[in-house]
Amino acid sequence: MKTALFLINVLARVGVVAVGLLLLTGQLSLFSTDTSLNETFGLIVVLFGLYRLIQYLSIRKNDPDEHT
Repeated sequence: MKTALFLINVLARVGVVAVGLLLLTGQLSLFSTDTSLNETFGLIVVLFGLYRLIQYLSIRKNDPDEHT
């Protein structure tokens, strides 16, 4: 059960990074016109996804109950 929850958490965070990369590269657009706002928002989403992934892995690594 813990492995399934771990995979769901990691996949969700990697999904956020993937959506951010799509926004950053212009493959996915939030606005009808080509603006730099899409790239800016994509960069913010990528950084947020990476932050959440690193935070989750760090907390999980330091959790003593995780190794039981």
